[in-house]
Amino acid sequence: MKTIMGDENKDFSFSSDKDLALDIEYFLKYDLYLNIAHVAMQYNIGSLKKMETIETIKLLRTFLSDTKLLLPILKSETKIEDSHTLIEACITKELGDVGQKVHLHRSRNDQVKTLIHLKMRQDILNIMTSLTDLCETLLKKSNETKEILMPAFTHLQPAQPSTLGHYYMSKVEEIMRDIQDLQNLLIKINISPLGAVAIAGAPTIDNIKIDRQMTANLLGFNSIQENTIDAVSSSGEFIMNLTQILNVIVTLKFSRICEDLIVWSSMGMIKIGSKYGTSSSIMPQKFNPDIIELIRAKSGNMMAHIVKTATICKGTPTGYNRDFQEVKHVLIEAVNDVIQIINVMNGVLSSIEPNTDQMTKMLKKHNCGSTDLANLITIRHQIPFRKSYLIVKKMLDGEKLSNVIFDITGKKIKIEDNEIQDMLDPASSVKRRNHIGAPNALETSKSIKTNNMKLMKIIKSTKNTQSEINKKFNFLTTYDVNKLIK
Repeated sequence: MKTIMGDENKDFSFSSDKDLALDIEYFLKYDLYLNIAHVAMQYNIGSLKKMETIETIKLLRTFLSDTKLLLPILKSETKIEDSHTLIEACITKELGDVGQKVHLHRSRNDQVKTLIHLKMRQDILNIMTSLTDLCETLLKKSNETKEILMPAFTHLQPAQPSTLGHYYMSKVEEIMRDIQDLQNLLIKINISPLGAVAIAGAPTIDNIKIDRQMTANLLGFNSIQENTIDAVSSSGEFIMNLTQILNVIVTLKFSRICEDLIVWSSMGMIKIGSKYGTSSSIMPQKFNPDIIELIRAKSGNMMAHIVKTATICKGTPTGYNRDFQEVKHVLIEAVNDVIQIINVMNGVLSSIEPNTDQMTKMLKKHNCGSTDLANLITIRHQIPFRKSYLIVKKMLDGEKLSNVIFDITGKKIKIEDNEIQDMLDPASSVKRRNHIGAPNALETSKSIKTNNMKLMKIIKSTKNTQSEINKKFNFLTTYDVNKLIK
């Protein structure tokens, strides 16, 4: 399209076919919002006449109401390579020269960077909403299972008595840290690069000076990304920040949960809902938790996203580079993957049924309360812990406790059988763990209450942010044009 880009001889198939398709699916609506804000600003500073502005905004609103109205031009024009040139071509087709005026005071460099901010802002809010839904499920499960005994594992070996509710609570606290990281990133991303233009901003000519604050306000940004060089250079940084967080969520947190559930299922400790697995093709007795295995496998994709981002951005010179186009594709893939994974994980965790008998048998078989007995010997009888450890170990190997104590310490100490059994009893052991963050049911209840309050604040904050953004976009799309451009 020579009238727009001057690229009538350029072959766009390599550089733009895929990018244009992704723009239409994921960025087009944001580009239309951006255009409305930019056109309103252009009028406000004196770059566009009133009727030009009104006609352009009305047309842009029509396209927003049905983005498919933009697509027919693709059949007649072969030089459209992204959402920016698509919108400009459609305005030009409908309004003539006005369409060629709207690009004044901006470049595709700051335009695409702003679109990334708008999309990432919404992506982060969507991911946070999915994660808070997951945390609500985990809090509910924690409350339901806070008295269900199970072994906590170290080195994949049954270690000490805990509860299933305590395990679920550990996952809440893990995910809450990820949500906090996303909140911090949301603050970083909710700034407007628009007005940086190509890299050095726009000149003031005949007292016409761009108003970056106006477009930032209209698009719901909290502030402006001030330095114009930084504004067009930092796409990779922000996308890498997000892929790093998503990588931690999926590769470290979710993959670990999947591994736990697969192992516990094979031990008979839990039953996973039939919706999240399949029967063997030849063994009628067998159930495979293969949906969880897929989640575990998809962590590889998340690692690939961060590696791709780092590799693409490494060594790019300061300023806008076309390399960033490929990073935009990574953003789309990573966000789509993680939201699907979170929602499936929520369903998996909701479906789990514990086998309490099996978990209790494991606790007793492996003498998971043994540390309590060693602690009692040390605290009550002033025997160094390393000696108490050895005493209990020999007792578990079949020697009589009082004889072992005398052999190791030279002291005649008798501990009643009922007290020994109480120390080894998993339920009693959990009750004795009554400090902050321990598996005692009362402490778990306190943690549930505390984390639920934190979660409610996060949910409220997320909803308020989403509401403010919706108000800004609603203002751009429905407010009286004459008042919008005042």
